[in-house]
Amino acid sequence: MRNWHGIFKRIKFVSFRYFRNNSKAFQNKLYEARSIALDDLEETAKSYGANAIIGVDMSYTTFTENVIGVIANGTAVRIEAITNYNLSHAEAGGMIKSIPVISYYQNLPIRPFLCTLNSVTKEIKISIYRFHEENLHAINVDVEANTIFGSTYHFPDINFVDLHADRDVIETEENELNINSNQLKVIESMIIKINQYIIDGKTYSANESYQIYDIPIQQLLTYRQTYGNDVVGDFHDDPSHWICMCGYINGTQLEKCAMCNRNKDKYKRMTIGELMPKLIELQSSQEILAHLKDIEQNSDDHFPDAIMNEVEKIVKMEKLYGDMKDSLIHALKKYVSENE
Repeated sequence: MRNWHGIFKRIKFVSFRYFRNNSKAFQNKLYEARSIALDDLEETAKSYGANAIIGVDMSYTTFTENVIGVIANGTAVRIEAITNYNLSHAEAGGMIKSIPVISYYQNLPIRPFLCTLNSVTKEIKISIYRFHEENLHAINVDVEANTIFGSTYHFPDINFVDLHADRDVIETEENELNINSNQLKVIESMIIKINQYIIDGKTYSANESYQIYDIPIQQLLTYRQTYGNDVVGDFHDDPSHWICMCGYINGTQLEKCAMCNRNKDKYKRMTIGELMPKLIELQSSQEILAHLKDIEQNSDDHFPDAIMNEVEKIVKMEKLYGDMKDSLIHALKKYVSENE
């Protein structure tokens, strides 16, 4: 059993006005708020990949004479069967961590997208996306590990020569990296600087500078899960060119990306900002949620989980508060200003 992330909290505020004369109604509202808080706790845990919650605790707090908050706390975990159990194995001790790579080269035919770090064996393995069928035989990189504090650990001149390809993903061998568990627990992203690589027997140097993804990490992971591991962000369509989700800049005459072969029209996504005029016209939060889900079901569009979870949470709150459309529109506008 491995501990995943931290403790998740969800607070529900419920208004009760007739404590003395309507105690049964008060009790029912309290049970309802408790149920919603637990449901939110479970959904949050699932969104992080957990399959269980331990140490669940319920508490109540009074904010005013007729407003009570219900607080649900728990630790989200993922429980897995352990085969060939070995105490020296890092995974049994919870010391293997997958870290997203936030750097990319726009024009290179290979793109590192994930690092797997092992603080017990002090090793790193890199997952690399390949755009074409050429064989990658070896690669030399510098690794920078970014922490939650804004500091960086540097690991230069690392060679990988034992590479295995499965369709469009190449996995390197595990290679020594002088990292410990204290460093590992604060690392949130990686930068891979490619120095040289060998494809089909020919050696190349990365003559261009790497770029950094300009979207939040969680949004990046959502895009990758939906559209592929080479994705760096949304489409951008300008009068003189269009930028694919893989980050490659294409001329307006091209209907498919010259790097990843994505069709321009098929993968162009509808944004919340583009939908705002229509959403404002709808009558309730429930109608807004139904409209967004209808778009997802009848097109290739998939709205980020962060905003869909927020919409569903506000719709649930309507059971307690009544119409929450204004609050939802405010949340959607905030999301657009911060993410689109």
